[in-house]
Amino acid sequence: MDLVPPEQDHDPGTTHTGNTKHSSGFRVSQTILQEPMENHTADISTATSNLGSVLYRSLRRQDNEITTKIHLVDAGPRRSLHGCTIHTMEPISESLRKSALESHLSRVEQDQTGEASLGDSGGAVLAECSMVPSPPPVGSLTAMDVVATSGGNNISQDSPSSDTAELDALRVALIRQQLVKQGLNEQAVEELLAQKLAPTGTNRGYRKNQIRFLAWARQNNVSYTTFTPVELVNFLANMRRTHNLQASTLSTLRAVVTHLHDEPTGIRESSLINSYIDSMTRQAPPISIHRPTIDVSPALTFARTIPSRTTTSVKSLQQKLAFLLAMAALLRPSDLARIPFTSCSITDDGCLSFHVVAPKETRRKRRIIKPFKVHPHATDMELCPVQCFKAIRDHPSLASRPPGSQLFVKSNLIHQPLTSSTISSWLHRSFIALCTSEPNVSIRSLASSRALDLGVARENIVTLGNWTSSSTFENHYQRNQMAQVDFTSTILSDPVDQFYDATDDFSLD
Repeated sequence: MDLVPPEQDHDPGTTHTGNTKHSSGFRVSQTILQEPMENHTADISTATSNLGSVLYRSLRRQDNEITTKIHLVDAGPRRSLHGCTIHTMEPISESLRKSALESHLSRVEQDQTGEASLGDSGGAVLAECSMVPSPPPVGSLTAMDVVATSGGNNISQDSPSSDTAELDALRVALIRQQLVKQGLNEQAVEELLAQKLAPTGTNRGYRKNQIRFLAWARQNNVSYTTFTPVELVNFLANMRRTHNLQASTLSTLRAVVTHLHDEPTGIRESSLINSYIDSMTRQAPPISIHRPTIDVSPALTFARTIPSRTTTSVKSLQQKLAFLLAMAALLRPSDLARIPFTSCSITDDGCLSFHVVAPKETRRKRRIIKPFKVHPHATDMELCPVQCFKAIRDHPSLASRPPGSQLFVKSNLIHQPLTSSTISSWLHRSFIALCTSEPNVSIRSLASSRALDLGVARENIVTLGNWTSSSTFENHYQRNQMAQVDFTSTILSDPVDQFYDATDDFSLD
């Protein structure tokens, strides 16, 4: 057997130095195959020394591993074959170094997922485990006995280092099991499961926190579906310390995890859990209900620098229109992403009319279509959302817009709609950041608070914002909570003394 150098891509006449990209491995040299085998007598020594622990690894070396010499046992003297020197018998233990993988063997043997990715180019290492999963037990699921499947992939639940994909598959299996336990047929299960897994903002929040709980439950050997109030309080305390969560977030986290429990009513009504959350709320530092008014003049000035013309780039026009509509109609980024282009039209009075399909608000738990009517600017055409919309509508780069597209699309792929996260990034980086360095400022809060400060009636703001009540606007969006009335001069002033002469009306006649 001969060690043949790996094949490399050589340019004739060019000398390559440094690391060379290659495919490591062994092959049989043609020179060796042509030599008669009977002329060589192999000597296999029986006096073997302790070579250390057995290494379960591929023969291929790692890309960053130093190539070691290979010593063959030969009965004859040294000679050269095809440029490779063959030494006589030398201690192998001095030539082979211990693999870096050996230190991880104990951990790999405990990994029941069936494979380990440790950066070895020789392939995955199979753990000594049963390759046939055991069926899940009937009843509650624990961290040691659940095996969930998703798309045909087996998911082991006793590994402390499972990735998010495995935990997400387990989460789906648990949600499905909760529906099956209620005696629903397959069609009902699939319909309800589709609603629970729909890519909505609420479901994304549920997914993130449910995966957090499953990871914690696996690590602490806690049942996924029959955890006790004490165990849930321990989980909330751990999340509060690890992620610095607020008390209000703990309430949301409790509600999210409760959906995985076999008896959710008991968790919702647990006095221990409610007492813990109330205690954390009382211990939380005080917050200011008043937030200073933000001057939006820098954002307005920047918007004016973007001409509302068809010669302006599509991206700049869409950024400007997103800002103008958000300010004029109190729209969220998610609302802007839900405007169909076919719903947009210019009315006879010059207003822009459009629909927001399925905003976050619902009516009796049913999704709605919210109509909007935006008036043109009375004096400033560069701040007019109607004029900016016309420039986008007539833009030559959007002439081939496919039917059924959204108002806001990718400028380089106009058949794909923009996501709400992209629109949110536009609003924050290009406009809000010009006005304040305060974090987590929403465009909706800026617009609604500015409208109130400029004299717009509160009830009109609530109606346009599609809020259920004025308290929602006051508690979450209104920035200025200071009284604007001069109570000092009114309350602390003495009444004006008036002298009344009774004799003026006294007469003896």
